[in-house]
Amino acid sequence: MQYRKKLTTLLLSLCTLSMLARSEAMAEKRPLSRKEPEDTATHIVVGKVQAVYSRKEREGHYEYTRFLAEVSIDKREKGEGRRAG
Repeated sequence: MQYRKKLTTLLLSLCTLSMLARSEAMAEKRPLSRKEPEDTATHIVVGKVQAVYSRKEREGHYEYTRFLAEVSIDKREKGEGRRAG
């Protein structure tokens, strides 16, 4: 009887640990408030997207699609560099 109780405790502990390990592996990033991305951004612009380009790259067994957006800037709210126009 004592052996059965220890075995049950061990199995429950292993199940609990495996569930905790799995939940960590599947964790997602928490939703950000509107202010958080604005605080960490180096540049903020207002404008119109003129074109979007994409290209595919292969690295080992993985394929990545890279995107580039061409934007006509109406107003710069944060950062240095390109001016409106």
